[in-house]
Amino acid sequence: MSDIREQGRVKFVNQDRGFSFIRTDSGDDLFAHVSNYGFIEPQVGNRVAFERGTNPRTNRPEAKAIAIIDTEEKPNVT
Repeated sequence: MSDIREQGRVKFVNQDRGFSFIRTDSGDDLFAHVSNYGFIEPQVGNRVAFERGTNPRTNRPEAKAIAIIDTEEKPNVT
């Protein structure tokens, strides 16, 4: 896991299946398991800070250690 914190917005959330996608400020979309948010439920549009890591099961990039830094919803995240 990187020591550099990136930022972005929650783009999509599927609470039933336990995952979301974050659109990074650099334009990438990253998978995020809800367990990486701690005890906070992510909402579409939340501004977040996170570390970029690798999913051990899929070996693909994943957002880890996610902190919500702005809870204002922005529903038109594309």
